[in-house]
Amino acid sequence: MKKYFLILTLISILPCSHIHAQKKKKKDAPTIEEIMDSMAVYNFEAAIEMLEEDIALKTKRKKPTEEQENLLTLAHRNLGKLMATERITIIDSIIVDKQNVLSHIHLSNESGNLQTMRQLLNKPDTMDCMMFRNQLDNQAIFAQQDANGKLTLYKSELIGKEWTKPTPLKGIADEDTEASYNYPFMLTDGATLYYAATDEEGLGGYDIYMTRYDAEEQEFLAPENIGMPFNSTANDYLFTIDEFYNLGWFATDRNMPQGKVCVYTFIPNDTRQIYNEAEIGMEALRRYAAIASIRDTWTDKARVDAAQQSLKSLQMTQKSGSADNLFEFVLNDRKTCHAESDFKNAEARKMVKTWVERKKELENSRSQLDNLRDKYAGAADAQKQQFAAQIRLMEASFEKLLSEVSQTEKAIRKAESGQ
Repeated sequence: MKKYFLILTLISILPCSHIHAQKKKKKDAPTIEEIMDSMAVYNFEAAIEMLEEDIALKTKRKKPTEEQENLLTLAHRNLGKLMATERITIIDSIIVDKQNVLSHIHLSNESGNLQTMRQLLNKPDTMDCMMFRNQLDNQAIFAQQDANGKLTLYKSELIGKEWTKPTPLKGIADEDTEASYNYPFMLTDGATLYYAATDEEGLGGYDIYMTRYDAEEQEFLAPENIGMPFNSTANDYLFTIDEFYNLGWFATDRNMPQGKVCVYTFIPNDTRQIYNEAEIGMEALRRYAAIASIRDTWTDKARVDAAQQSLKSLQMTQKSGSADNLFEFVLNDRKTCHAESDFKNAEARKMVKTWVERKKELENSRSQLDNLRDKYAGAADAQKQQFAAQIRLMEASFEKLLSEVSQTEKAIRKAESGQ
């Protein structure tokens, strides 16, 4: 009895303020650093949970929640893109100085040309503006500052040696936002455009977008964010595809020190395929989205070997400067042919001869176009209209020949595969 009396006495003499303080102790809110750490490792579910908790606590304490709500929107958007991560095969990666990034994107002449406005104008460019010229070398899409000082994509066309006045691309830039647009690249169809933008609907930094030109409306369709693994919470840009070698590239500064970027080389998909989280698990999905290891994507080693061989051939072609003298036919993801004897099918071998001839005609047509443009540039005003008409006809002929080359390639592959 004395024992219980002593305990009760001790409790009764404890300071009331101490008991009160224990009851009123506030729960610590998650810090922004903890939330961003979860975002950095693609654990967006944990980030969402912490943000919702933080918002609830701040609302209860009548504190501002705008920063947390913006982050919550971003975390939900990133989680959605994570669940739709595209299944791609990355065959190579290299870390380079950002200023030298273009030297590691090996586009063939048939895929157009990329260059910086700094190189073109031979003067400093703090905005890192980029220009793309198509395979005909008669159309340029490039970034430059608009009247408000933000980067916008413009288009100019070449007639003779004179470029038309640049005009903004319709359907892309939104005058009501502060977004910047840069790093354009167009496929050989002349309609599919890739570019990077700091859009408020993005995942963070520059994101890569894709759109297509609507010839009837004469403007580009609503752009689509191409998602992960191409995009991240960092800066991702310079998405390019060489359709003739079936290779693609993009650059990113995710997990890179200041001034450095990583250039990835990948095999483009004919159709978009996504990972199934139910099959591979969330941890594996995060690794694929973050590109934790390019070897994780090597599910078909033969396909990787063939693509790496194509990359080496393309690099050798550019170093030698003798593309016209090289026989390079990408048959499929596993095999690249260098001679007629490499083809087993007799019909395929016959079509290869036609293909080689058409390729030469294509280059001759390009030279004729250049000559016509030279004549246009030096012609009197009365003759310019005549040369302009000839140039348009020659361009149409070039496009037709380019299409024939593409169709012949498809026919060769079909014959060789026995389909």
